[in-house]
Amino acid sequence: DITERRLAEEGLRRSEERFRSLVEATAAVVWNTPASGEFESEQPGWSSYTGQTFEQLRGWGWLDAIHPDDRPETARVWSAAVAARSLYQVEHRLRRSDGEYRHMLVRAVPILSADGEIREWVGVHTDVDALRRAEAAAREARLAAEAATR
Repeated sequence: DITERRLAEEGLRRSEERFRSLVEATAAVVWNTPASGEFESEQPGWSSYTGQTFEQLRGWGWLDAIHPDDRPETARVWSAAVAARSLYQVEHRLRRSDGEYRHMLVRAVPILSADGEIREWVGVHTDVDALRRAEAAAREARLAAEAATR
């Protein structure tokens, strides 16, 4: 009797469809890497956002889309997350396909194997540029108001 196996396979297929639909529905850039952090497979969301082809982003090529001033902190936070096998969270500027850099909040979680080692990472880049620009405008307005008061 293979009924149970077929039901399990159908459940898995539906789960995969749900995951793919969620990735396609989100405005965030969703990506995954093996434990190393190097892109080894195509990342459609990343390529669509940055304009990088798979050959350009392969391995550590994805770092080329990060603003040069933000790369050291991105690497530092990545190394700490890998060492701790914990949440990777950083904010950096990412170059969009039109060449404009946008502030992105990055979050990734490690998926651990049975022995506790990192098997892969699943992450998202969420555009927070409008929020950062609004914060900067509010700071400037506050400073202008303080200067006018003096």
